[in-house]
Amino acid sequence: MFGDRMRKLHEDGFRRYLASGQRHVNWQGTELIGLRKNGQEFPVEVSLGELTKEGHRVFTGFIRDIGERKQAEEREPRRFARLLFARA
Repeated sequence: MFGDRMRKLHEDGFRRYLASGQRHVNWQGTELIGLRKNGQEFPVEVSLGELTKEGHRVFTGFIRDIGERKQAEEREPRRFARLLFARA
């Protein structure tokens, strides 16, 4: 199942980061596929942060649904093509 596979990838990546300290994704914003409770997939942007305070590591994550933005990006080339050919 998609959710189980992604969860495993996340856990493996997190363990690898804790062991090596090397980041394998852009923590400022990486596009991934999210999974809603109803099983529907949707595009997300994930930003991560880390803070060490009093010897404790704290991680934060922000997940943004970018579905509308992705749809607009897909429409833009078609819109541009219509404008271009309308002038010809």
